[in-house]
Amino acid sequence: MANVGHNQPNFSVNSLSDTDRKNIKKSISIMVDSLTQIAAQQDLIKGEAEALYASLGMPAKLAKKLARAKFKASFDTESEEFRVFETMFETVVK
Repeated sequence: MANVGHNQPNFSVNSLSDTDRKNIKKSISIMVDSLTQIAAQQDLIKGEAEALYASLGMPAKLAKKLARAKFKASFDTESEEFRVFETMFETVVK
């Protein structure tokens, strides 16, 4: 099968064997299943953030940001980036 991408030969549907077509169909099906799971998880995250807003008044954006920082274990990095941003804003932009 032809390579696809930057500086690669052109992709040709006509050059695909039956096996290639079956493999493509299988891969597309796996990707669609994965995208379906991602969408379901995003709905769950949205629902949890909305529940925190409804019960505590916590903005959904804050809840999602806290979850992302915990997931990525990036609190220290995000804190430092914000300190730099804050300093630049206060000394240059304001």
